[in-house]
Amino acid sequence: MKKLLFKIILFFPIITTTYSFGKYHNNEVLRSASTDTIVKHLPSLVPPLADSIFKSALLKNSHGDYNGAISEYTKAITVYPNYIEAYVNRAFLKDSLKDYASAITDYNHVLALNSKKFEIYTNRGNSKKNLQDYTGAMADYTTALEINPQYLQAYLNRGALKDDLKDYTGAIADYDKAIAINPKVSLIYNDRGNTREHMQDYFGAISDYDLAITLNPQFAEAYYGKGVADEDLKDYYGAIADYTKAITINPVYSNAYVNRAYVKDIIHDDNGAIADCTKAIDLDPQSGQSYYNRANAKFDLNDQNGALADYNKTIQLMPENAHAYYNRGLIKAYSNDTNGAIEDWNRAINLYPDFFEAYQNRGIAKFTLQDYKGAIADYSQTIKLNPKDEKSYFNRGNAKYMEGEKAGACEDWSTAGELGNKDALINLKTFCK
Repeated sequence: MKKLLFKIILFFPIITTTYSFGKYHNNEVLRSASTDTIVKHLPSLVPPLADSIFKSALLKNSHGDYNGAISEYTKAITVYPNYIEAYVNRAFLKDSLKDYASAITDYNHVLALNSKKFEIYTNRGNSKKNLQDYTGAMADYTTALEINPQYLQAYLNRGALKDDLKDYTGAIADYDKAIAINPKVSLIYNDRGNTREHMQDYFGAISDYDLAITLNPQFAEAYYGKGVADEDLKDYYGAIADYTKAITINPVYSNAYVNRAYVKDIIHDDNGAIADCTKAIDLDPQSGQSYYNRANAKFDLNDQNGALADYNKTIQLMPENAHAYYNRGLIKAYSNDTNGAIEDWNRAINLYPDFFEAYQNRGIAKFTLQDYKGAIADYSQTIKLNPKDEKSYFNRGNAKYMEGEKAGACEDWSTAGELGNKDALINLKTFCK
């Protein structure tokens, strides 16, 4: 009896490069001056009682008693219903406490009293953005600019929103206008760099980050953004240098540790990656990205127990992370927990239905358990995702042969052979005469 050549391809790579490890860009919305600073100017028309209550609110705010300050501003407004500064300050505190809907109500009152206060449109736009009312936010930023075409903050905020909405050309246009108004603001170049990075204009992004750093050599976020662009250009040592500079400026910059760890993993500095991830976890114990990156580095060092613990923690913190389930499945497969591996790959596929490697490995696992029909179904899916993958045709041919489908097996081996699989040609010659 001729021996059937079963050379199952163990396609078990750790997924690292296909997952974005928190490339967080710091294009935070720049709030207008009236929300960054509590208003202290009191017009002469304010009744003395309202003035006194307002000052009491300022005192409570300075002591960090925000709810107490809100209560006092409310009293001042009760005494003097047209008290614009009290509405503005109360809205600022509500924003700080993430009570965005109530903040918008206060901004509405201010605009009803004075519809030309362009700063308030910008502030209300920020609150709407936080509530994911992007259309309303865009309208407010635009209204602010119609009233004051030189209002820098509105261009910055509208540019950041356009970037979030992937209108990168529109974002660049707003940042260009902001630079024309004031070319000495480092934040504008940093944010334009972020948008260029999103557009995959990595060299343009680096140029903008460098301009931001020239204006502000202590701009940690600009070094961080430059590190991201370096990483995308595969300049890994340059990326490490930039992340290191960001960390030197801001030693508690957890995202910089996360990304530096990722790059160290790429260049096989696994111990360095583990050290950075551990520091990031110390700074932010809820960082699922840090646990995930550390798990990958531990896996590379063959510390499967340590990797398994970190993947478990990743899944606890990031239950939608398909790659964590996939990688944990690899560990289970290597530990001969085939059913456990299949369970994890099931979850990975549920989260990411086009997960080629998960189907491929699940097919291998099902073949190992002699579930040939299940293996055929998984290999059929990988062929659908990648019709040129010779391994999938070869493995499906093996499963079909074991299931008694000789004609189908020979057809798959023939296709695999045409795609360059030499083992398929051996099976074809031996079993398909």
